Amino acid sequence: MVADIPEVAAQWHPDNPARPEDVRATAHKRGEQSPYNWQCPLELGHDPWAAWPKDRIKSGAGCPACRKLIRLVDIPTLAAQYRGPVPAREVNFAAHERMAWVCRMWAVDPETGGWYRAEHHFEAVIKERALQGDGCRVCAGYVIDDTNSLHTWFPEIADELDDPDIDARTLPTSRHNVSRKEASGE
Repeated sequence: MVADIPEVAAQWHPDNPARPEDVRATAHKRGEQSPYNWQCPLELGHDPWAAWPKDRIKSGAGCPACRKLIRLVDIPTLAAQYRGPVPAREVNFAAHERMAWVCRMWAVDPETGGWYRAEHHFEAVIKERALQGDGCRVCAGYVIDDTNSLHTWFPEIADELDDPDIDARTLPTSRHNVSRKEASGE
């Protein structure tokens, strides 16, 4: 029940058609407007908004007016990675635009074994980075480059490849980056 989650129940609007004790925390009807309204937890006088309890609890859907107050510059890690055309101090952290980002990290040089500063450049939606922790696709292993390939991290294994058509610089370091079919060699 919504009442079982005090932080959320405290935002339950008093004019709702039911009490938080009577509504399941997982209540949600896909494609339908929620009959439940919520009030700003900061008591800033923002208008109530409709949202399903499930969205409030699982997705963290909060006060829409408050979301407009937070700028990307308020999240220093993301602001440092942001490479969009508009200054980070002017960008809403919940914006839906796809922007350029850069991830600075350390990588190993496969030839010398020494470490060096590297950058991964990628695009992502601002809201996904800020609210959902959507990080660098290269660091996560979804895109393979010279900083995370089998050749870079395990050159001795890469040297054992006997197929001349396979480039170890394009292979991941673990099976989680490839399909089951590729991992089994089919």
